[in-house]
Amino acid sequence: MTVADPAHLWRVQLALECKAFDRAGRLMPVPCAHPDPLPTGYAVRYADGSTEIAFAATAPEWFVQQVSRASVDEVVNRPESMIQRLRDGGDQVVVDHFHTYSFDDALPSVQPPAIVREGPEAYACILAGQRVAGASSSRSDDVAAELWIETDPDHRRRGYATKVARAWGAGVREAGKIAFYSHRHDNTASAALARRLGVRPLFEIIALDLAHS
Repeated sequence: MTVADPAHLWRVQLALECKAFDRAGRLMPVPCAHPDPLPTGYAVRYADGSTEIAFAATAPEWFVQQVSRASVDEVVNRPESMIQRLRDGGDQVVVDHFHTYSFDDALPSVQPPAIVREGPEAYACILAGQRVAGASSSRSDDVAAELWIETDPDHRRRGYATKVARAWGAGVREAGKIAFYSHRHDNTASAALARRLGVRPLFEIIALDLAHS
């Protein structure tokens, strides 16, 4: 299954995080077992060049006005200037910067060492009887799942994370679901893994959250 609309894909990921847009077009938490925190606002730049700004239902009006005056490219590329303007309003601002990808329809076949399925959407890479890497869903629903991966410290940089992540991606895709992979902007190891996996870039997100003093 391939979903072309990038904005729809972001909404699918938001649902995994237990967030949704209300009738007024603002974001609000929705009930689920393990919700992610909802920041005050998002600036999103999609891989096709389109952009979007979204706010939590609780965002103060001055915050909405300040962020809305800026372009998404400014917020993504030069967040420091936006942060300073927001701090001038008397609040501390926490900024997170993420990249999100999806596994493509066609994944390379997995070669030895052995990949073992440990459970629903959970796989392990086994070498000489030792579990050297694992991949599972950090979040999952009926439509999509997001990758969580771990590698034994003594077996890093040997390609095991790539192999087990591909197995996870293939399994999620075979179930007819969207397979997401995300990482923080400054996580160079995760960015390198994304390149090795050949996953498709979907969107880049700046999350701005007000921490009231």
